[in-house]
Amino acid sequence: MIVRKIPFIVPMRRQATSTTTFTAKTAPWKTGDVIVIDAVSVMIDAHKPKTVHVGVTRDSNALYLESLSLSVDGSYFCTKAPIYIPSGYRLVVKCVSPTASVIYDIVVFGHIEEYVKE
Repeated sequence: MIVRKIPFIVPMRRQATSTTTFTAKTAPWKTGDVIVIDAVSVMIDAHKPKTVHVGVTRDSNALYLESLSLSVDGSYFCTKAPIYIPSGYRLVVKCVSPTASVIYDIVVFGHIEEYVKE
């Protein structure tokens, strides 16, 4: 069995429309693959500090694995450890107590591990 590693970068941009907590999610991946999220970086354009929680979700249940405190405007803050998830799950970033009109730039770096017969 051969493992093919297919890299990806998923940029997401969300603007807070109110002060209500919101989430950004990746699209579902192809069934049967293992998704490795190498890093998630998040930047805000104004109104520091802000907190985001990075985790995985399936259906309506979310499990948050790491929190980032965005303490400088215009600088990216990054998760520390890779996250391994099966293809049935999605990466979720929960933006807590945003200020209306603040823009969140989220970039997901990772690779898909595709298992192929020789």
